[in-house]
Amino acid sequence: RPLHCAYSSAHTAAARTARDISVRFPARCVCAPRDFTSRSRSRRGGSGLSKIDTFSTISSFVTDYLFCASGVLSRRARTNLRCRVFSSAVGQRVPFACRAFPACLQHTMTVADRDSLTAPTYTKDEVAKHDSADDAWVIIRNQVYDVSKFLSDHPGGASIVLEYAGGDATEAFTSPDIHEHSKAAFRMLRRYWIGHIVGTVAIGRPEDASCPVDLSRGILSQVASLGEKYEAWVHEPLDEPVRIFDADFSEFFSRTPWFGIPVVWGPIIYLLLQATLEMGIHTLAIVVFVALGIIMWTFAEYMLHRFLFHMNVRSPLAVQLHFLLHGVHHLTPMDGERLVFPPVPGALIVSVIFSAFGAMLSRRALYPVTAGFLLGYAMYDLVHYYLHHARPLTRYMRTLKSYHLDHHYKNFELGYGITSKLWDSIFGTVLA
Repeated sequence: RPLHCAYSSAHTAAARTARDISVRFPARCVCAPRDFTSRSRSRRGGSGLSKIDTFSTISSFVTDYLFCASGVLSRRARTNLRCRVFSSAVGQRVPFACRAFPACLQHTMTVADRDSLTAPTYTKDEVAKHDSADDAWVIIRNQVYDVSKFLSDHPGGASIVLEYAGGDATEAFTSPDIHEHSKAAFRMLRRYWIGHIVGTVAIGRPEDASCPVDLSRGILSQVASLGEKYEAWVHEPLDEPVRIFDADFSEFFSRTPWFGIPVVWGPIIYLLLQATLEMGIHTLAIVVFVALGIIMWTFAEYMLHRFLFHMNVRSPLAVQLHFLLHGVHHLTPMDGERLVFPPVPGALIVSVIFSAFGAMLSRRALYPVTAGFLLGYAMYDLVHYYLHHARPLTRYMRTLKSYHLDHHYKNFELGYGITSKLWDSIFGTVLA
């Protein structure tokens, strides 16, 4: 009887402690007290264990539970504890206290926790076999990633990744001397996680964050309700295209291939320059006016990008307009058909600009300045596309590419210049 009383007291205290801890630390502890109590009640029907064994396992379990919840164990120790509890789910010999709780694992373990217990392990020789464009695996910090589907979307081009396919890319991914990737890039990388190297600890996939919009349908109507959440959401890049409109007709015209820029604006620039020549203006004057137009565009590029494309918006209509203008590009920076500005709204903006120039300039200066302005815009859009989807050959273009991608993935509140850093330097918004 003294032993039975001690067991009963221990059981009551253990159940109460476990229940309290599960409320305060639900993400760290992997066993639910309701399973504990229900299993202990079935003891009266016979569990095949002596009271001494049961008392011992209860004490051991509560001790582990307290250490896990308090967070004093190291990451490896907590992983080992979870492994011991999880092993009950696969039928291994474990203490009674652990066999009682397989159901609770689905409710209290994080995605990363479950992955760390069930993750496939690979040797470096096994990873080395996956070194082609159709089957590309890389090792980064002892974690294995299948990046085959990401090659075409990699900002630096597929060839850079393929240099490390089948091998260890840790230094290339993390070293400031080569190219230090942003936190957003690390978050994106974890979506391709498939396992880890034998003898190392798995990090698991990222938690499935609740997306505020349904990406399977047009999201323009949905972003209107995001309010204050919009800015944080739109600057978390996705590596997949999204649909803006539900209607196929509208969706078709919201996409613009890069070659649409020279096809649409090239003839207009040519006609403006031809009209300028017919007015008998000296060639040197035409060059000066065109250069002035290009400089005016670089200033407009900076001002539009900084104050219009990155303005804080809250109202539903403002959020939708911002998303159409620039938000969708920050959400899906590697979508090649969401990168250059669509010609239809572009024509409307050019009409307004042409009217404004007409009020300020003489007719002899209007055509060449407008031609230079449009030429600057066309070069901007083509350079912008090039920076996202090409591997620059010159040092200057490589610098611009790194600078602009840092604007996307590191700090969108700096680095507004795309074709140059001139106006960033003048206004103090250079992204270091």
